Amino acid sequence: QAQTTFAIKFELTMPKMVAMDGILRDSKADLPPEQAPTPKTATLSLGDENGRRREKAPPRKFSNDIQELLEIGGDEEADMQERLMLLETSVMKNAEILQAMRRANRNLENTVRKEEKNDEQRTKMLLQQFSTKAVEKDLRTLSDDVYSFLFCSKICSVPSWIGMGTVFIQFAVFALFLGDLLNTNEIPANVETMVRVGQAGAILINFMAQTDVRTSLRALLYQEGVEEIEDNFDGFTRTRYLVGNVLMLIQGLLGTVVSIQLIVYSDNIFDLLLNFTAVMFVSELDELVFYMARNAYLGVKAEKLAEEIQNCEFDSQNRKGVSGYMHVILFAILVIAGYVYFAIIIALQVENTTLPEYVKAEFGDAVNPTLGLYSGCYMMKAGSDWSARVTYEQVQTERGQGRFTYCYGDIRSWTFSPLKIAEEDACGLPTLRSDEERPTSYDLLDAKGDQWKLDSGNPIQSFQLVEIEEDRVAEECGEEFGGADREEELCPILIMDQSFEGFSDDRDWSRSYNEMLVDGKSVYFYQHPIYVGEYMDEKEGLELIFFTGRRWLSTTAKGLLTEADIEGGVDLTSEAEMLSLLRDKTDVTDFRLLSLEPGAYAFISEAVDQANDRGTPLGLRWYHSRYGGSDANFPFADISRPADALFSCGKCDSEGNPCRFEGVCLADGTCDCKHGATGKLCEIKPLGDGICHPFFNKGPDDFDGGDCCVSTCQGVSCGVGDMTEAFGQELRRSGNGFPHCKDPEMVPLTITMNHTIDRGFYAGFLEDSDGGTFESYFVEVSCHGGDEIPLRVALDPEHPKKASQTLYVADQMDACEISFLGIQSTSLFNATFQLIDGYPEDAEGVVVASAEMRDISNVTKDAAFTIPTLYAKCLKETLKDVVDTSTYYSGTYQDEAMEWMNEEIKDGRCSNDQEWRIQRYALVALWRAEGSPVEWVNKNDQCLWSRINCKDNFPVVITHDGDTTGRLNGTLATEIGLLTHLGTFHAAVDTMILGNGNSDTFSSFLLFFSELNRTSRCVHE
Repeated sequence: QAQTTFAIKFELTMPKMVAMDGILRDSKADLPPEQAPTPKTATLSLGDENGRRREKAPPRKFSNDIQELLEIGGDEEADMQERLMLLETSVMKNAEILQAMRRANRNLENTVRKEEKNDEQRTKMLLQQFSTKAVEKDLRTLSDDVYSFLFCSKICSVPSWIGMGTVFIQFAVFALFLGDLLNTNEIPANVETMVRVGQAGAILINFMAQTDVRTSLRALLYQEGVEEIEDNFDGFTRTRYLVGNVLMLIQGLLGTVVSIQLIVYSDNIFDLLLNFTAVMFVSELDELVFYMARNAYLGVKAEKLAEEIQNCEFDSQNRKGVSGYMHVILFAILVIAGYVYFAIIIALQVENTTLPEYVKAEFGDAVNPTLGLYSGCYMMKAGSDWSARVTYEQVQTERGQGRFTYCYGDIRSWTFSPLKIAEEDACGLPTLRSDEERPTSYDLLDAKGDQWKLDSGNPIQSFQLVEIEEDRVAEECGEEFGGADREEELCPILIMDQSFEGFSDDRDWSRSYNEMLVDGKSVYFYQHPIYVGEYMDEKEGLELIFFTGRRWLSTTAKGLLTEADIEGGVDLTSEAEMLSLLRDKTDVTDFRLLSLEPGAYAFISEAVDQANDRGTPLGLRWYHSRYGGSDANFPFADISRPADALFSCGKCDSEGNPCRFEGVCLADGTCDCKHGATGKLCEIKPLGDGICHPFFNKGPDDFDGGDCCVSTCQGVSCGVGDMTEAFGQELRRSGNGFPHCKDPEMVPLTITMNHTIDRGFYAGFLEDSDGGTFESYFVEVSCHGGDEIPLRVALDPEHPKKASQTLYVADQMDACEISFLGIQSTSLFNATFQLIDGYPEDAEGVVVASAEMRDISNVTKDAAFTIPTLYAKCLKETLKDVVDTSTYYSGTYQDEAMEWMNEEIKDGRCSNDQEWRIQRYALVALWRAEGSPVEWVNKNDQCLWSRINCKDNFPVVITHDGDTTGRLNGTLATEIGLLTHLGTFHAAVDTMILGNGNSDTFSSFLLFFSELNRTSRCVHE
């Protein structure tokens, strides 16, 4: 009742009012009369001692009058008198209540009178207490984004599809971002201080702007207003509520991760801002779509739902203890984790862990030949502060020493210079500079694809930079090529390929080079073996071949000496001293190979790329050296003067480097050669040594260098012992000859022979009158006084047999004879033989016509017979259709014409004009048949002969003028019919013998011409 009385009095004496914003105002003083609020009753809600609503307890019942009095803020407005009358009416109905109310009223009036001056203050205090209790719990609303659509909308409604589509787009874009970062981008090796400060600020802004993470954390932890939301939205379920907020949290975390990654991946301020802005736009896409829905861009249903979401209010969670601030703690942990990750990245960048510790550089030497000397391994040296750039210096002491440095200037880029240039001067006097400006680069490998230029501005070619993995440092940068554990052995012996002449200048050079050994061990320079020549000049010393970073050099020991070395008496024949000179590094800024006089290097190889380097100079082309000027100290390769040299490996290997020409590779790496081949790998062919080797008797080897044919073989051993069979007999002892001749330039010459002997004499090898026995006789063919012997064999007279032997001799062979030697005069031996220009009649597969060269001859004792000169093969081929082979070597006018034409052919070569040669043969045959004392033919073209007139290079007129010298009084050859263009034949005829053998008058001559006219189109007068 005391509380009730207070409520009544409060209504009666309330001079102030509370506005909707919670500010206490005077109802009359603060507002104009027309705006003064209408007094309303306040409904008192009862609660337990903890302030919780007792929803299930039944409300307390009062009388109707009292109930009307207690309903503050109702619709009826009564003045004070009406309320007093209503109170009195109520009191009259209930005495106890009336008494209690009077007591409370008297007490209150007494209090008011005592504290009248403080009434306003007390009223304010009471109102403040009431207002405080009313706003202790602030109201919250749902987040204005499409994630609210996911649990507030009905399934499959338009707003739900809008929400799911937006969420899918966000996740897809972030996934693409993240995938691209993981696959293609790398964290910068380092960044400048200004960029690092910007990264730290961007990460903070990223967390501050990430509302999705904070909102979803609070919703998942406290689930505030679930009951109110469930009452307001028909499609709401707790499961969808949880799923929606989980997706919001994942999207927020994904956006945060992507944003931080893009921030730390940026190496300049512009990229930093650009990347951060892009991620923030994607993160805010859900709010943007909600805004469009709220403004009716996405339909009426989406607009209505968005409005309802904005108007839905619910009480916030009272935060008590740690659990009430769990969302703050978790968010703070996320922020700390982001900066811890950022700190780790900084530590890695400061320690240069993302930079390659070793790089391998390869310099092209087409413009500056000394650059190749600096090719090799370079090791990183850290900078002086946490944002300083590193440098790289050569680590292989036997090579040219240099460094890579990042320089600031007109072009901020990487440079290269030798160590002899001080580090503080390296940027002012660089040997090479990257042409691409790279203001944010900390990694030397960023410039590996750039165009590098000399200080003169000329670009260099074939510049390469590659990172050396940690497990390959020993292999790539060690003393030996490929490391000590390399799988393949480097070739220990270099041999000059036999198809090349080798190094040649004003002295003779070795054709074989062995790997240099010092104390029994292989030694290396520029990781490659040093090779020493098999020959040594007394003045020049050792011949050396060694690698210089990009090319191989050939020089002598003397060429490596400076004036100081010469005065010091260096031993030019000592391999150990030569190695010491090459490796001398008393001063790392000086390099011996650049300190020698011009001309020190004789030959230089083609360039060797790292990718194609096999550790030896096998298969490389060589050139004479060329110096660029008087001050040049290292040579170019003079491509205009190639050296006829090419090396192959001299140690055999059955699989990788087998012995040549069927040689056998032995266990010690040497070859057991076959077919007369010699050399380390049997690579030297036995061509032209005077011995026929059938294995090499083929076209590519020039038919064993000509050793298998009589006319091409040179030397005293030609054909010796090569004949084991002749004239169908197996010889008792080998004879001389060329049974393996296959040169197509040779022509066949056949000897057909048949011999008989008195059996009674031969039985038991009876002695003849001279006391000797007749066991064999010799058949020999010799030319040019015995300089060439195509055949010399000892035949057995016991085996009489008709047989033939075909020899292969030079085309137009002449000055030859066949001899029969060693025939017993009393043996009654008789032999017949015949020479055939070509193959015997019974030869198989022969398409070339053969001709008997002489009549069958009898031999009963030692005798020699001349062999006619062979007709040129091309001449016989040209005239095969117009000249009967039976006339060859017959002494007829046709034979004489062939012989005359054969003499004018040199080296078996005929002109290509077959018709021209036929016309020439016909005219010569006419001259030889006529028997004229005037030689009206000569070596000139027939159209220039005195009796011939030509048209279009064909004879059309033949003139015999009838005087003493020009009178036609011999035989008229039928070959006149071959003159197909002949139109006029002028003749002064007495008596002649026609080509048909008739001797007759002029009428017979005309008849003869008529016969010719039908076949050869000749016109007669």
